[in-house]
Amino acid sequence: MKRLLTCLLLLAIGCETAGSARPLQPGIPADFGLRLGYGRMEPGAPRTELAILPSGDGTWELLVRRSSRQGGWPRSWDQSYAESWNADTVGRLAKELQEIGFFDLASQYMSGSQPDAETLTLEVSQWGRRHLVIASGSQPKKLVSSLAALDRLLPIRLNPWPSWLTSLQGGSVNRPQLVTDLTQSLAMHRRWLTLEPGRSPLHLNIFALELALGHQAAARRELAILAQDKTLQGLVPELEALLR
Repeated sequence: MKRLLTCLLLLAIGCETAGSARPLQPGIPADFGLRLGYGRMEPGAPRTELAILPSGDGTWELLVRRSSRQGGWPRSWDQSYAESWNADTVGRLAKELQEIGFFDLASQYMSGSQPDAETLTLEVSQWGRRHLVIASGSQPKKLVSSLAALDRLLPIRLNPWPSWLTSLQGGSVNRPQLVTDLTQSLAMHRRWLTLEPGRSPLHLNIFALELALGHQAAARRELAILAQDKTLQGLVPELEALLR
């Protein structure tokens, strides 16, 4: 089961970062990208994901989404947040991650004593390197420090973290929480799609949001796009049945 979920996680977080590298001041990696995800991959289980993606103009986009509702498929990311980050902020985070030694971490940290623990993935790209760490029930110091460095820069609260990340619980209590707003989340996902137009699962996410908002015609347009994708077209009959 763990191996299956790991495969699903790798599909969910993707492999490439968006945007084109442009000259920046020394010490700031133009190719910086970060993806964080935690929770359960099972349909209907709450999950949180975050991405920091280059927008191609010397800035980056911070994109945060959470599916807070239990049950339902396809997953509806009903909470979201987005803002632009400048090169100084990205450079500070990149420097911290380098100093912490994130790239020295092993690729997996799985606790045999907590086989049902939520899984967390953290992927960072910078200076031509990309490293993905998957953890469940185990909190190595460098991973916790990397997550804390990210959390300190966020304007919103990511809590609740996975229960096994005890050292991060209760932090950032003075920051606003994500709120449920389907229209806002739809706009954020469409912005995300402009940064990663080849990221097919975003069309499934947009379909779910359009459907939840009662936008039948827009949902059918997304369904038509999904039908052309060989990796997702098998879902189309089941998704079509959800439309009135």
